[in-house]
Formats: sequence, structure tokens, C-alpha cells
Amino acid sequence: MLAAVVFLTSVNFVYANAVDDEKQIETIKISAENSLNVHKAALEADKTNFGVSDSESFDNTTLGKGYPFYVISSELLNNQNYENILSFRGYIFPIMIGDKTIGFATVVESNGKGDIQKISNITTFEKDIAEAKSLLNNSTNKLIYDDNLHLFALIEQNDSEYNILPIRNNDSLGLVKHQKKSLNESAEKILLYHKEMTKDKMELGGGTDPIKDNRNMTSNIFGLTAGIVLLITACIVYRRKLNTGEK
Repeated sequence: MLAAVVFLTSVNFVYANAVDDEKQIETIKISAENSLNVHKAALEADKTNFGVSDSESFDNTTLGKGYPFYVISSELLNNQNYENILSFRGYIFPIMIGDKTIGFATVVESNGKGDIQKISNITTFEKDIAEAKSLLNNSTNKLIYDDNLHLFALIEQNDSEYNILPIRNNDSLGLVKHQKKSLNESAEKILLYHKEMTKDKMELGGGTDPIKDNRNMTSNIFGLTAGIVLLITACIVYRRKLNTGEK
């Protein structure tokens, strides 16, 4: 029954509003770099996981070109409303030391400013996106980066049909890297997977918005990492005082 509904309503699928204005991205990038500065000390303590050598430093990091990204809309997931299939979530910026990519930052927009939600040490995402784009004829494709669904893909529109081109495998959604699939074919599994995730969260006593929870969890990780760095620094200072006889 669900698949039939998807098929009948596919002609009403529309993209979310365009948010790829270059000036807008540059404005977000400036505030995102300020946000990155807050996390540099914690990242410096974890530099080996980012492939950063002893001679390199996070103090010299900058952000590269920004990529707008989308998630599957809550209207579709919760209400099966197919008027808007995507929701704009933010931008992905590569993190650079000179010409070297050491990871990427997921940046959400709030009141016209960019705030870093997550930092990853994956260095190939620009290459992955370029490879996927080369397999599509439609230049108006959009990037889906949905942590909650573990969905990393491009979506394109051909006439009234929408196609997903996975950039990574997703067994739960039946998606294989670089194998294009109609959104109609994938919609049922996407909705069922979201329903299962929501049910599991309710049974664990959460009962809250998974997207909001994911954002809070990421913020907590940053806070915890920064706290560990401060604790280590305090211990070093205290030990030095003991060694010098200070109180």
C-alpha cells in the first residue's frame, strides 16, 4: 500500500529552496571558521586521527569550498507529505592545512551564521561527490547527507521522477554505491527505517527528535573533548607546582 501511495504522489515531489548562493556560502564560511577556532585545541590533542603530523598544526587550518546539503524532510518521514521531500540542513566544508584536506566540517546555519555541528576525519568526500556527479546527466542534482538515515547520496530530477545515486553503500535502505535507484523504489525502506529508529528510541526512553538528539550528541562530544584537554592541562600545571614546591 505504501509503495502505491509513493508512486501516485511522485509527480508532486519538489526540491527544497536553492541555498547555493556563493555570497551566502562565503558569509557562512567566515562564521564557521570562527566556530572552528573554538575546537582547535581539542582537535590538536587528537591530531593523529586526522593524519596531521607533528610538524603540522590545527592552528593553521582553514575551510575550503562549501557544499549545501539536505536531509530527507520530516514532512515526508513523519507525515508522508510528498510536497517537500528534502529539507536544507547546512553546508559541508573541507578542513584544509595548506592544500591538504584533513577532514570536513558539517555546518548548520542559525540566524545567518554558521555553527559547526560535526567534524569528520574523512578526506575523500569531495572526490566522492565529484565521481558521483560525473555519473549523472542532470546538473541540478542535490547532495543528501543524512546522519540519521546514514544516507550519503545525490538526488536528481528527470521529468516527474526523482532518482537517488548513493555515494556510499547503505544496506538498511537497499542502496549500493553508484547504482542509481528511483526514489519511489527507496521510499518504503526509508520510511520503515525511520519508523524503526523512532520506535527503538522510544523503547530506550528517549522519545525525542532523532535529528535534534544527533546535534546535541555531537555538541556533547565537542564539550567532552574540550573538557578532557582542560583536565589534562590542569593536571600538568598541578604536577609542575608539586615539583617546584609551590602551593
